[in-house]
Amino acid sequence: MRFQEKEKKKRQYMGMDSQAFAQKWKSVFAGEVPREIVEQRIDGRGCYLWHAFSWGNAPCVERGAADAAFDAADKDGAFIAEEYALIAQI
Repeated sequence: MRFQEKEKKKRQYMGMDSQAFAQKWKSVFAGEVPREIVEQRIDGRGCYLWHAFSWGNAPCVERGAADAAFDAADKDGAFIAEEYALIAQI
């Protein structure tokens, strides 16, 4: 069986398309990650933006500390998304 790559949906959020959103996300969360790591583990085929945290390349909080940080965060204007698709705006 041959692998067939899904076409990425073009979305808009606050005037940004999905590519502009990904660039902004990477500059905020993976700005200190070496370029070669970004190319392999974030931009590579089958990879996702959150993979910046999967191998400890970008700082993050985990488990209970992550839950507490999320609960305490100001969510005004926030949205919940999965890769390439806007799910809900809060």
